Amino acid sequence: MREFDKKIIGKTIKALRHNAGLTQSQLAEKVGLSEKHISKIEQGANLPALDNFLKIADLLQINIPEFGVISDNQSPIRKEVLRLISTSNDEELTLYRDILLSIKRNLNNNQK
Repeated sequence: MREFDKKIIGKTIKALRHNAGLTQSQLAEKVGLSEKHISKIEQGANLPALDNFLKIADLLQINIPEFGVISDNQSPIRKEVLRLISTSNDEELTLYRDILLSIKRNLNNNQK
């Protein structure tokens, strides 16, 4: 796995942990890891073992694809947007959706 992917996964776990209102210490305790190990995961220095990765996903109530792993065959702009989305909270996502819908409507109206 590339360093870039590890950093995306780490940032996504951190954002989801924050959204869940958990500290690193609380997450570490709930999944049976040390706080230092959680910190290294969030920094992108380490990846959790698969069983711990699944525990984190279950605890944060998300599907594995939501962790932000992006395939190499996607365009750079799509990767950038997906990275932004994967680390956004619900309020930010609502704003992004509303802006995109407005832009899309305007584009469609201009094409007619």
